[in-house]
Amino acid sequence: MAEPGIKITDKGPYIVTGGPVLTKRWQSETADGERMAWDPVGIPGNDYEVQARYTLCRCGHSSNKPFCDGTHASVEAFDPALTADRASGDSRRTAQEAGE
Repeated sequence: MAEPGIKITDKGPYIVTGGPVLTKRWQSETADGERMAWDPVGIPGNDYEVQARYTLCRCGHSSNKPFCDGTHASVEAFDPALTADRASGDSRRTAQEAGE
């Protein structure tokens, strides 16, 4: 099997190699629909089948998420530029008051 790695294609998906385990997770919510933590982690039977190579969606429009189905080619609003905020976490953190 190839060495683990991630390649970002120019106008398409992430190509992940090396056979990492991908675990299915979902976001838990309060009774009011507010998002909380991601669950579960490491529950047996909650992993995708291990493959030597994955193509993962990064346009957000795949009907087979987290995998790419080629939809990015027809999505006009998809901007493939990498724009992650590289500022320190301290500079991006904000305090929130608890509700009553």
